[in-house]
Amino acid sequence: MNLHARHLSMPLRLDGELDEWDGIAGQDLSYILSGAEAYGGIADIAGTIYAQWDERYLYLATGVLDDIHVQTQRGERMEWGDCLIIWLDAALAEDFDSAVADEDDYQIGLSPGDFTTLPPEAVVWRPQRRADWDQAILIAARQRNDGYSLEAAIPWSLLNRQPAAGSAFGFSVQLVDNDQPGAATQDTMLTGSPNFRPGVPTTFGNLFLD
Repeated sequence: MNLHARHLSMPLRLDGELDEWDGIAGQDLSYILSGAEAYGGIADIAGTIYAQWDERYLYLATGVLDDIHVQTQRGERMEWGDCLIIWLDAALAEDFDSAVADEDDYQIGLSPGDFTTLPPEAVVWRPQRRADWDQAILIAARQRNDGYSLEAAIPWSLLNRQPAAGSAFGFSVQLVDNDQPGAATQDTMLTGSPNFRPGVPTTFGNLFLD
C-alpha cells in the first residue's frame, strides 16, 4: 500500500490537532495484524496515517478511534500500550530485495502518553538505541472523545537522508491497542499493508514524497 507525503512551504505547527492536515489523503490502518479474537470493530480501534514533509522533517499524523485508552509504559516498553510503531526503509532502492532489516531500516515508536501523568514521547528501537535520537523526534497528542490524535516530526538528519520530491521509502505502520486498564499488553494490532510483517522490509508499503 502506498502513502503520499505533501511538500510544505512552511514548518508545521505541532500541537496534536489535525486542522493542518485537511485535504490530505491518508492510509487507513484497517488490516488486522494480530489479536483478531479481541478486535471489536471500528469503535474498538481504527486509525488513519498521514504524511507531509519539508527540508528538515518528515511529518506524520494520525487520527485514532479507540474506545478504551490505555498506556502505562514509557520508553522502549511503550509498545505494550496504545501507540504507533513506524517502520521505514530509508534506502529502498539499494536493498529492495532484502528481507532482513539492516542499518537503514528504522523502527520508531510514537506514544500519545496517557493524557494525565505520562506525556507523549518517541522512541527509536532500530537500527540502534540512542537517547538523542528519541529526543530529536518532536511529538504532540490530543485526547478526543472517541480516541486521540497525534503529530510527529522526524528529522531527516536522523534518517541520514536528504529529502527530494519523487523520493520513495519503504513504509508501514502498526497501530497497537491495549484495552486492559492498568495492564501492559497488546490486545490488537492493525496495519495499512495487507502483507506487512514487522521487521521484514520486503513486506513494507511505500512512502512517496510529492
